[in-house]
Amino acid sequence: MSGETPKPEVRGQRSGSATAASKGKAGAAAPDFDFNLGACKGRVIKTLDATAVPQQFRRFFASSLYDRMLQTCLLYFTAMFQLEWVIGAMDRARKQHLEGYNPYMVAQRIRELEAETAALRLDLSPLYSQVILKFSNYEKPQQDRKFFEALYDSMNSILDEAF
Repeated sequence: MSGETPKPEVRGQRSGSATAASKGKAGAAAPDFDFNLGACKGRVIKTLDATAVPQQFRRFFASSLYDRMLQTCLLYFTAMFQLEWVIGAMDRARKQHLEGYNPYMVAQRIRELEAETAALRLDLSPLYSQVILKFSNYEKPQQDRKFFEALYDSMNSILDEAF
């Protein structure tokens, strides 16, 4: 025994591939993939500064809710891209009559990735509903529209840079 107490699992924490891929050592990125979320957010807010972004969006952008929503989106798309790659690789192997892969293991991996994407999609729902409940203002539709446009633009820019 090392004397350390095991850390409890955080609610919502997953051990799937997309989540595991994001848990590397700090600063130990793969040589072909260098993505810094903090730096990317800094570039995006500078870009948004040039436009008329509502102050309410600036508060939201700096909040932990935005970070959780963004991280869940990153994990969701990572799992989706992995799923597409596995399905494509299995189809190519079948068409070329390649041997050496176990179709049952591949099918199991596909089921795991489908379950992971479904769970991550469900994780996005309460986050987005919190955004609507906390930051939406139906009494000011123009300001509300600008808020959600800024949300879309910022998420789109960050996810585009990540992938």
